[in-house]
Parts: sequence; C-alpha cells; structure tokens
Amino acid sequence: MTTSSTDTRLQLTDEVILSQLGETRFTAAVIERGIPHTLLTHWTTAAGSLDAVVPHARATVRDRRESSALLDLEPLFGPDALAHERAAPAAASRRLAPGPLCGADRVRALRG
Repeated sequence: MTTSSTDTRLQLTDEVILSQLGETRFTAAVIERGIPHTLLTHWTTAAGSLDAVVPHARATVRDRRESSALLDLEPLFGPDALAHERAAPAAASRRLAPGPLCGADRVRALRG
C-alpha cells in the first residue's frame, strides 16, 4: 500500500496474515485518512466475545484463541471514527481512532 499527503510520502509494506487483517485494515484507514491520533486500551474480562459490537463491524476474524473486529463508529461518533477490538477468554483490547467530532467524554467512554 502506498499513501501520500500534502507534506510527506509514506510507503508501507505489510505481510498479510488473515488473522490480523482487521488490524491491518485499521492501520491502513488511519494512514489513508490522515487521522492524527489513536489510543490503545487493555482490560480483563470474562466475556471473551465480541458479539455486542458485531453490528458495527466491517470485518471480523475468529479463531480458537481470540476474535477481533474492525468497527465503523461513524454513525455513533462522526466521520473517521474507527476501532479495532480484540477479545480472548480473559482479556480484551481496543485500538481507537476517535474521529474529529468525538469529544473527550465520548473517548473516555469508548476506552473500556
């Protein structure tokens, strides 16, 4: 993938691993859209499932150890709001690109 902006040219090369496709697509969208900030949060959980977020998923990956989802949060939090979420039996993580219209209170709520 090659992407450019007005002040820099960036070329990324990524080995495509199907189980990491959602994270690769998240990273590509952040770069292509010029999203300046992302955040990552981790937490322990007993849920181990992403069923609650599947309605917002652009893509999901499930295997015997974990599941992940690339989430389109634009309908909830405005343009360019994306997340990549992972869940395993005892832990979960969320990488968030909140988008320009998502205020600090909403970002805190999304952090988990």
